[in-house]
Amino acid sequence: MAACLLMASAASAQNDDFIEHRLKADESPFTLARDYLASPAGHRAIMQANRITDPRRIPVGTVIRLPRNLLAYRPVNLRVEAFSGAVTINGQPATRGMPLPEGAAIRTGRNGFVSLRGESGSVLTMPTNTHAQLVRARIYRLDNLQDIELKVLGGRGEAIVPGLRPRERFRIGTPGTVSAVRGTTFRVGHDETGARSVVEVVEGAVATAAGAQEALTGAGFGIAATPGGLGAQERLAAPPEITAPGAIQTQPAV
Repeated sequence: MAACLLMASAASAQNDDFIEHRLKADESPFTLARDYLASPAGHRAIMQANRITDPRRIPVGTVIRLPRNLLAYRPVNLRVEAFSGAVTINGQPATRGMPLPEGAAIRTGRNGFVSLRGESGSVLTMPTNTHAQLVRARIYRLDNLQDIELKVLGGRGEAIVPGLRPRERFRIGTPGTVSAVRGTTFRVGHDETGARSVVEVVEGAVATAAGAQEALTGAGFGIAATPGGLGAQERLAAPPEITAPGAIQTQPAV
């Protein structure tokens, strides 16, 4: 499965503003608004987005775009699974099992670390000196579709995401980039002072775009993105090997 890292743009943002739904028998903009939007009055937005002039004469099977910002939803059950050191959620000290509301600010200190788990089995981890925000955490009434977005404002973040269903969205980004994840494991980092973002792929592949440049980065490689474009792909360091992993570790070096 592949993930895509794209520079935020008006065009991509516009495409992401909708979720597609294939019209079933007895459905119309009126019933779609009633069943899936936060307000029945949203049928007007559905008609406008799909250029519908006669809402009662739409063929069954027609793909209808539903405005994402008008969809009814419940919060995702995203909680602190584990942490150590100085970790705060919205300025409050983290506790195990602590829920993260949409918009939550997450900070880890010099010796801090936090792991967050979602109800679908996804795991987000943030090491020391990281500042991130949970931009979106929703499960829509429409087919229980998941929509999660985390932005790393400084430091690093890693995502392990099980395979998503079609139309579900799980994104990790930085101030200049966005990564749409689908069943892969990778890391994102952002240097606030240098406006430099990095992507490191552990499993799967990431299609990276910066300006007019594009590159596909596979497992075991990383790539950096700056406002000037993409750097050369580099092989990641080999994972560490633990000496005698089954033994009780008593020495400072493992």
